[in-house]
Amino acid sequence: MTFCVGHVEVEDINENYCTHLIYAELGINNEGQVGSLKPNLDFSTNGGKDNLRRFNKKKKYKTNLKTLVGIGGWSQSSERSSKIFADEKKRKVFIESVLSFLTKYQFDGIVLHWVFPGIFGGNPNLDRFTLTKLLKELKTETFTLKYSNETTPGAPHIGVGKITEYFQEAGRMSYMELCQRFLIRSWSVKWEPTQKNPYAFKDDQWVGFENERSLKFKAKYVIDKNLGGVSIFDILDDDVKGLCGEKYPLLKALHNHLRQFNYQ
Repeated sequence: MTFCVGHVEVEDINENYCTHLIYAELGINNEGQVGSLKPNLDFSTNGGKDNLRRFNKKKKYKTNLKTLVGIGGWSQSSERSSKIFADEKKRKVFIESVLSFLTKYQFDGIVLHWVFPGIFGGNPNLDRFTLTKLLKELKTETFTLKYSNETTPGAPHIGVGKITEYFQEAGRMSYMELCQRFLIRSWSVKWEPTQKNPYAFKDDQWVGFENERSLKFKAKYVIDKNLGGVSIFDILDDDVKGLCGEKYPLLKALHNHLRQFNYQ
């Protein structure tokens, strides 16, 4: 086989100059499932180049390196992305397949290349709300940990969390459910200082969530960036019934923090 002078292999990438490496990229089918666009490059089957494995092997040489996988890009039209992500069931398929892929191929996260919401055939009226929903659902997933003694954000997991009593949906837990667990001290709660967000865990179950403290940082961000307001998705995730104290503690906390910063 003959290669041109400009031919580059995975091993030519010098990870010592980077904190993160992004592998670009995966596609999304019409049902929301992520998958390879170039199997002959990504996998080793049928004489393929096995680039996915070779790419993540770099973490053995630099232990604090994080690898992300890009999803979407110009091969995924904005119109198609708009239709897929607007469908709640397809968003769920997307999220579950993303988590499965991250676990199987040992990536630390994703870069969502939606090119671009609201234009190039996308829905200019709905895409921004759809994107917000998608990111919120990605962020608030619960996880089943691979090792119950490894609980920090980014710890290995084997998929979404177990079904809970309120939503009856794997991978989702409301604050109303969480706060009741906190009252009886059945879950451990920690704070992630970089992201400024809490997370909680018990046995092999893990969840990231919002609380009054994290919402104060978000309120300040709104003020500092001179943004027009805050969209919450969704209100039913709050303690609507006041089972752990006052009703709507998160909504009230966000409201009070914004008023504290003189937001009108």
